[in-house]
Amino acid sequence: MPNFFLGVLETSIVQVEQKKNSIKLFNIDGTKETVSIEEFKKSWNGALIAIEKNTSSASKSLSWLSSPITLLTLLTLIAFTSSIVNFNITAVLFSLLTSSGIWLSYFIVQENLGVYNQSTSKICNSAKQYTSCSYVINSKMSKVFNLFLLSDISIVYFVGSILLLIVSGFQASFFTLLSILSIPVVLYSVYLQAFQIKKRCPLCLCVASIFVGQVIITSISFVDLQVSTAYYSTALIIYATTYLIWFNTKRLLSNTLLFKQTKTDFLHLKTR
Repeated sequence: MPNFFLGVLETSIVQVEQKKNSIKLFNIDGTKETVSIEEFKKSWNGALIAIEKNTSSASKSLSWLSSPITLLTLLTLIAFTSSIVNFNITAVLFSLLTSSGIWLSYFIVQENLGVYNQSTSKICNSAKQYTSCSYVINSKMSKVFNLFLLSDISIVYFVGSILLLIVSGFQASFFTLLSILSIPVVLYSVYLQAFQIKKRCPLCLCVASIFVGQVIITSISFVDLQVSTAYYSTALIIYATTYLIWFNTKRLLSNTLLFKQTKTDFLHLKTR
């Protein structure tokens, strides 16, 4: 059985990636799931179409992903400039860490969607036996409360934070509380990699370091708990809107990538 192929499971066609002790399935609706080899064989009828991993056309099909990064970079610069104008060194440092988090989250999303990036691949697979960003990011155990992927949480958090800094400025008490709430997520991510999956994700660990850095920075500047109803309401709206936009955008990207990959595979089969 090849490592990558299109297979028929009961009444649907899925893209199959064989891991060491499991099978990763890419469904036609854009969802992914990981099953055991035994479970897969029970529902697979034996028919397959062999394909290659990360073919050039599939990787290029989402090359326009770089466009949103340009916008995010601009937003980061605006937030950074605003922090400097207001002479708030804590806000400046927080903005820098947040912008770094956005870039790392961008590469994590690429790994989640299966978009090949040569530089990221070198980092994520520096020690093949112990490191694999894709394996960690796409693991079922990487879902917090079995609902939210850690990759989705990171990009929504960092993008939402940049937008909040631009719209309402930096409020130490709010971001201190938010940073403290991120600690359980950081601990869960580290525990997951160390004891459950037993693989390391360098990108994820860098994001965890940024969370810790933000906790330290906001804690130092924290004076007293000032609860501003207007600020907290704005924050809620921004983070919720960011999540909804990202959820729908990711689904669109996933479906586009799957369609392009499937189309390419069938065209290759046709020309053989």
